[in-house]
Amino acid sequence: MNDERATADEFVRRARRLAEDFQLPQALLAARRARQLDEFNVEAHYLGGVLARRMDRLDEAVQALERACYLEKSLVMGHFLLGHTYQQKGKDALARHHYGQVLETLEGRAADEPVRFAEGMSVQMLRDLCAAAQEVASEMG
Repeated sequence: MNDERATADEFVRRARRLAEDFQLPQALLAARRARQLDEFNVEAHYLGGVLARRMDRLDEAVQALERACYLEKSLVMGHFLLGHTYQQKGKDALARHHYGQVLETLEGRAADEPVRFAEGMSVQMLRDLCAAAQEVASEMG
């Protein structure tokens, strides 16, 4: 692919392929390039956050996931991962906030409905995970 003319979506696809091949540093670079090409590409920000988390770059993950959630308020996996990341960083109030965002967004959705970017996880599975994580965050801080 010619980087000069490649679109953000092409870089997102490249990042996903590289991540599937466990080439995380290259995948993260491709996600960053996608964000540079299209600062409003929710998937590019989300994927960049996921990859940064997998590489223990928590500050970078937070920045990318916050941007993805800003662009798409109902991005439940973005909020869930932010909650988990903030919990890892010891910021339990922020973790509870994002877990609350997930639960609020999932209200009224069918339990068996698949969740976007959750690789087959259902709404009910995410509700259960989120409620348990929120409880732990409440106990910690």
